[in-house]
Amino acid sequence: MNERGFSLLEVLIAITLTGIIIGVILSSLDIGLSTWKRVQSDSYNLQNQQVVFKYLESDLHNLFYSNHVDKKLFYYGYDGFLFYTINKEEIRQVNYTINYRRGLLIRETYPVTGTDFKIDKQKKEVINFLENTEIKNVRFYFYDHHNKYWRNYWSYREIGYYPSLVKIEIADSTYGIWSGVIEIFTGRQY
Repeated sequence: MNERGFSLLEVLIAITLTGIIIGVILSSLDIGLSTWKRVQSDSYNLQNQQVVFKYLESDLHNLFYSNHVDKKLFYYGYDGFLFYTINKEEIRQVNYTINYRRGLLIRETYPVTGTDFKIDKQKKEVINFLENTEIKNVRFYFYDHHNKYWRNYWSYREIGYYPSLVKIEIADSTYGIWSGVIEIFTGRQY
């Protein structure tokens, strides 16, 4: 007998090898796709963090000092702080606060009117940072250059001078902790 065709064993081996090859191809595509998504997410988070740092750096480099506002400067602690900036001959109160429930860092600015430094709440500007990220916490630290250590809160009223550095730490549940340090030039003694 001269049979033509494949035996059952040959068919089973061919089906098994085809299944293995398809499985390897699909798992490679899955790994590539998940890596691409993670890189996109990392890039998005890095951009958010850089934007936060640039705004904070710009605000702190334009810090406004006056005897009228020194009692309110760097008034908050763990959940944010406020200070005054001067830019284009306009004085603004800047508040950085953290909304832990929504995972947001919020920057609110108000123009200051008159010599009594009243804020104009009608012209409030709000920027929400770090939206669509899984923020666990945001912390601000202030460097006490006289005592040479970091404080987790600062009140000009209690301490009597300005910090020389402000550090921001952003903890993300996916990527860990990112931090940046900003130098403050106002009130520095050389």
